[in-house]
Amino acid sequence: AALPVSLELCVECTYPVKEGTSAGFMWMMGQVTGIIFIFTMNALAGSANTFISGQAFPNGTYFANATVNSYDDMTNASWVAVAGGGLATILLMFFRSDYKRMLAEQAADNE
Repeated sequence: AALPVSLELCVECTYPVKEGTSAGFMWMMGQVTGIIFIFTMNALAGSANTFISGQAFPNGTYFANATVNSYDDMTNASWVAVAGGGLATILLMFFRSDYKRMLAEQAADNE
């Protein structure tokens, strides 16, 4: 839901630049940011934890159809995602800009 508002704000803030150029640049930077986040999250993933699901015999051995499952510990990566979202929220709260396109249209209407 924030994407159309973000694109429109980008176009407003970069008014003399064509709409397609500013929106395209914003899409490109979003993709670059996503790639950086993916590599960062994978680098911060902890070692794989392995567990065996199935019913065990009393002596500790498992049935032949027991499955071995493993997953990465993504706790650190999750904290980076929370910090990134928090930083973005704080930066957006303090973002102020002139609506250059709107002001130019109003000036043209007054002439």
